[in-house]
Amino acid sequence: MEQSDQALERRAAPAAATAAAWLISALVLCVSLARLDCLLRHPPCLTAHGERTWWGWAYPHPEPQALFQRIGAQLRPSEPLVIVARRAEEEAYWWRAMGSYFLPDHPIAGCSNPDRQPQLRTGGAAQVIVSAAGQVRVCRTET
Repeated sequence: MEQSDQALERRAAPAAATAAAWLISALVLCVSLARLDCLLRHPPCLTAHGERTWWGWAYPHPEPQALFQRIGAQLRPSEPLVIVARRAEEEAYWWRAMGSYFLPDHPIAGCSNPDRQPQLRTGGAAQVIVSAAGQVRVCRTET
């Protein structure tokens, strides 16, 4: 009898592990489908902490593409620039990431807050001043 009990236990262990793996896979699939449904039906449905954090980081300005298109329209070819905007020093990573994506030909030399605006230098980078309303003004020294 003892051998048959051990044989039964040996057959039951893989079956339990397989059932547990299927159960976990089904759970992950259900959660993924529920999130997909929520995002497709209600795009601003950001319920996860990471989504709220990422979307807040990625879009501090409502239309980053339009903002960088306005900046690019006022720049000379391959001209380096310094971004001067509210919280630009704190959000330097965002400005650099979006700038390298939307303006790949224009290196960002730095980021500065309006109260610490750097001095313009002849032959230096153009200052791109972005107001809180999204207005863009480019300042440079004429050579």
